[in-house]
Formats: sequence, structure tokens, C-alpha cells
Amino acid sequence: MTSYTLREVQQIVGLPRSVIAGFVQAGFVAPALGKRREYRFTFQDLIVMRAAQGLASAKVSARVVSRSLKKLRDQIPAEIPIAGLRISAHGNRVLVRHGTTQWEPHSGQCVFDFEVTATGSLSFLQPAKEPAAREEPAASAEEWFQ
Repeated sequence: MTSYTLREVQQIVGLPRSVIAGFVQAGFVAPALGKRREYRFTFQDLIVMRAAQGLASAKVSARVVSRSLKKLRDQIPAEIPIAGLRISAHGNRVLVRHGTTQWEPHSGQCVFDFEVTATGSLSFLQPAKEPAAREEPAASAEEWFQ
């Protein structure tokens, strides 16, 4: 299994050493220790850090990113890898998608995806034309019931 040093992670993900150390301290990533007691990161660790970087570049505050990722770790079962989740920003909110489910980790609130897709067709219904005047009186409710 391939592992990456702290220097390699800095180059690949483009995060400063202090931010990566903060992720380790907060428990977002859990690197192994190498022969010289240096951090060795997995590909999943890189994905988590890349998601955090994407949220930061989307102008989501560091406090919201940190709080949301901590809540996310508490909400998902241990057997679901965080790398299998799609983490994105919507305004200053962090949204997570796993399969067809989407939610906001900070509040735990499910989010419905009403995104319009290009598939299918759109039809407009025309209002019905007024029926021509009848000569016979309309049936009463009692007559219709019978």
C-alpha cells in the first residue's frame, strides 16, 4: 500500500504543514508512523485533506469546515470510509452526499436535491376551453350520485 510523507502531501494537496498538523490533531486523518517516526499518509487521507481544501477555496470558513468535519466523523459508521463521501460547499454550508442521501453534517438535517437535469422533456398544459352552452340543465349532485 502506497503511503505519502508530509512533504509529499504538502506538494500534492497544496496545504501548509500547520493545516495538515491540525487535521491530524483533530482526528480527521490518522497517519501511520514510519520507521523514523514520521507521518505516513494514505490516499484516503489525501482525499479528506483535498476536500477540506476545496471547502476552504469555496470560501467556507475554517471554523465551519472544522466543525462540520468533526460532526461528520461522529455521524458516519466507522466501516464507511470518509473517502467514499462527496463533500461539497453550498454557500457557507458544508453538504455531504453518500449514495443518494445528502445531508448537512453540522445540523444532521437531510437536504433534498431539487436540481433540474437536462434529461426528459417539459410540457405546458393549455387551459381547457369553455364548453359550449348546453340547452339541458346540469344534473344535480343527487342525480349524479344515483
